[in-house]
Order: sequence, then C-alpha cells, then structure tokens
Amino acid sequence: MNKRKSDYKIIETTKNVYAFLYNSRLRLGKVLYYYAPFMFGAFTFDILLKLFSNNPFPTISLLMSIIVYSLCAISWHRITLLGEKNTEFISPFKPSKSDFKFIGAYLFVVLLTMLSLGILYVAALILETPIFGISKNTFTTIALSVSGFISAIFVMSYVPFRFSLYFPGQAIGSQRKLFDAFKLTKGYFLKFAGVCFLVLAPIYTISSLYAFLSNVLIAEFISKEVLENPRLKFSIELLQELPNSAVFMPIAAMFGASILSDFYAHVLKEEKYKRLGRRS
Repeated sequence: MNKRKSDYKIIETTKNVYAFLYNSRLRLGKVLYYYAPFMFGAFTFDILLKLFSNNPFPTISLLMSIIVYSLCAISWHRITLLGEKNTEFISPFKPSKSDFKFIGAYLFVVLLTMLSLGILYVAALILETPIFGISKNTFTTIALSVSGFISAIFVMSYVPFRFSLYFPGQAIGSQRKLFDAFKLTKGYFLKFAGVCFLVLAPIYTISSLYAFLSNVLIAEFISKEVLENPRLKFSIELLQELPNSAVFMPIAAMFGASILSDFYAHVLKEEKYKRLGRRS
C-alpha cells in the first residue's frame, strides 16, 4: 500500500486559516469583547505596579496575563473545534480543573523553553560564543554570534511547538498527556512555522510599523524637558503601549490559537487514517 502524503501544506493551510478567521469574525469579536475587560485589568495592574512600586513584581502581572490569555485561548479552541453552541466563556474567577491543567502545562513549556535557552547560553559561554552581543569585531565572532542568535530563535520556536498540540486537545477534554503531543508533532515543524509566519506576519508588520512611527513622532514633537520628567515620560510610554496591549497582542493570540486548532484537527485526521490503514 502506498504511503499517504500529508496534506498539511503551507499556502493552502494559510488560506484556510484566513478564510476561517474571516467567516468567524463575529464569533472572534464576541470572545475578545468578553475577555477585553480582564485583559485591560491585567494591563492596568501592571501599570499601577510600575507607577507606585519601586519593586514592580512583573511576575504577578505576567501571571495574570497568562491566565486571562489562556482562558481566552481555551474558549476559542472550543469554538473552533466543537462549535459555538457547545462553548461557554470561562470566567477568570472560576476556572475549572481542566483549565488549570492547561495553564500549568503552558507555564511548564515556558519554563522548559527558558531552561533550554539557559543551557544554550551556558554552552555559548563555554565556547566563548556570544549569543546576545558581539564582543570582538572579527568576522568569526560575528558569524558565531549570528549562529548563536539563530539557535536561540530556533529553541524558542521548536520547544513550544513540540508540545503545542496538547493545548487544543486539553481545551476540548482530550485525555492525551503533554508528552503524547510531543510525539504527534514530529515532522511538522517547518510547515507549521511557515503557516505561522504567513498568518501572523501582517499583524507583527503593522505592530512594528506603529512602534516605529510612534517613536519618530515622539522624537519629533515631544521636547526633551517633557521626556526628562519621569511621570510624563511614563504616561507617554503608556499611551504608546496601549494599542499593542489592547489590539495587536489579543488579535495575534487568537490568530495563533486558530492556527493551532487547525493543526490539531489535521493531525487527528492523519491519526484516524493511520489507524484505518493498519486495520486494512
């Protein structure tokens, strides 16, 4: 029997994700509308800590954001995979045991990624290869620095990817374990990365363009006297950051969850085909 080729193709999948997002724009708006106050609350808490505390404890506000965005992603995974009629929005004040598993697994993957980066950094120090800066103005050092930077980007992408299928599965009640997802994602990394790039590139391009233009406008129209005032400078930075936190990040998160749900559905279909192939 001929081996079936995977139909997870970059361009076709990208078109399907965009088509789904367009057709589901009203449902997407409902999800973002429901969680927007909680996102704004986490953002405001972070601002207050920075404004009134010498030790802002960024981990607290970061954890709040992770919880809110995780519950938002869970709701969107359920809508995309089970349908809107079978989905109820989750209050950040009443997460279930399953939701806590989702959040805990996310934190584990984040810590594992940071640990992997730490190991890479230590290895670079041992080899006298700077990852985050160039210490010598030589071609060799530049080449090693670039390779180290690329390696860091790869680790930051590859480690989360290998566990990524756990999250849509956990959102809809799958009994698969975290390390089961590690096995299922084998061989898909480059295609998945290509889809993520094509889907998310417009958002990050617009976000980067906004950041560039806002910096230019601040440099052009805001006087040095204003920027030297800590409170005024903080207020300007807050206004500059608000569109990113209120618009770009939530949309990017939902687009990412859509890519992941589509990928999960594809892998389930492939697994079903393999089981049928073994029986025949």
